[in-house]
Amino acid sequence: MYGGHGSDRVWAMTNRVPPASPAASSRRKGSIDVHVGERIRQRRAVLDLSLDVVASRIGVSPQQLQKYEAADNRITAGRLFTCAIALNVPVSFFFDGLTDGRDDSTTDPRASSSARAGQVSVDEVGELLRLYSSIVDHDIRRRAIEYVRSLVPGAKNNRQA
Repeated sequence: MYGGHGSDRVWAMTNRVPPASPAASSRRKGSIDVHVGERIRQRRAVLDLSLDVVASRIGVSPQQLQKYEAADNRITAGRLFTCAIALNVPVSFFFDGLTDGRDDSTTDPRASSSARAGQVSVDEVGELLRLYSSIVDHDIRRRAIEYVRSLVPGAKNNRQA
């Protein structure tokens, strides 16, 4: 006893080391969690919004948003709905590109869902959009699109004059 009534309780409350949860330490990132996190990050990058701005819009800390994006924490349905509103997309946007509805927790969590599906990465999309939007000259932007189109087999010219 550390003296006095209730001091054991106070000591326990202030000095207690929380026990590690076996479920938390052994939980692996599921492919759906990773995919949803990437889609949040991708949309944030497309809109050129910081972690701080989006976190404020959805009512969480920037650190929490970062954990959602990295799939370190799962996002609840309600928070995902709020996120969809904040990012001006339907909730289904976060699930676009999934190959099936199963959560494949055996998949290597280090491989992004985009890479597993053969899609471009969020970083590539973000960089491409940032670079393209910084081109001031309309003719150069048009030529950039024509060049990219020439690299894609079977791409049609949808340009409207």
